[in-house]
Amino acid sequence: MTDFIIIVTLMLVLIQLLLIYMLARLIGQFLAKIKSVGGISLTELQIGEQVPLFRDWNSHGRKVILRELFGQKKVLLLFINTTCQTCKSILPDLKRAAENGDIHIVVINTDKQSNDEEIQAMLPSDIEYIRSADIMEAYGVTKVPYAFLVNQNGILESHRSLMNSNMLWNMLENETARTHDRVLPVMNE
Repeated sequence: MTDFIIIVTLMLVLIQLLLIYMLARLIGQFLAKIKSVGGISLTELQIGEQVPLFRDWNSHGRKVILRELFGQKKVLLLFINTTCQTCKSILPDLKRAAENGDIHIVVINTDKQSNDEEIQAMLPSDIEYIRSADIMEAYGVTKVPYAFLVNQNGILESHRSLMNSNMLWNMLENETARTHDRVLPVMNE
């Protein structure tokens, strides 16, 4: 009789462990779905926060070190994907943004395996091009195209999801206007 009770108890314990395992998997899947919904991010960066630093190789085999880039001037990080048509429509306007602004532009392709040739052909040589899903995850990006504007101190000044190149221009123009509106201290001679 005691053997029967021990076997039943062990069976109940195994069933409970199986239920706990299944529940943990369902919770993990649920959190992954919430994180992937557009506009919802569990790790969203806030304006005024320090951005995550990264070091990665660009398409020409040179190491891109974010700290060095924003040490010189502002940095625009543009997250794209090879299959995103909106992303491809924005890329030709980046040349004009690079010429008009005192800004470094880093395009980060979040796609892991597609061909880069079409995208690289659209980008001027002075724009850094990196392929990295890890940087996308560090910045909490859940949809593309998405842009971050980082100041010379590594602080996030603005960020937004882009639906067209006009939204990128508005983001850059608003930042330029904010910079010019700040009153500079007058030095006494």
